[in-house]
Amino acid sequence: RQDKSQKEELRDAVTLLRKAIRRRPSFPEAHYYLGTALARLEDLPGAEKAYRDAVDQAPDDPRPLSALCQL
Repeated sequence: RQDKSQKEELRDAVTLLRKAIRRRPSFPEAHYYLGTALARLEDLPGAEKAYRDAVDQAPDDPRPLSALCQL
C-alpha cells in the first residue's frame, strides 16, 4: 500500500509523461512508464491503454507486453 506522498509523486509522473507523449506521440518508453505509473495508481484501464500503445510502437520490447500480461 502506498502512502500519500508516493501517490502524489506518481500523479506528478503521470502528468509529466502525458505532457511528453503530447509533444512526441511516438515515444514508446513514455507510454510504458505511463502504464507503470497508472497501474501503481490502480488505474488499470489507463495502464492497459498505455501498455498497448507501447507494444504497438515498440513490438520488439518485451517490457510492455509482459506488464500488460500482469494486469
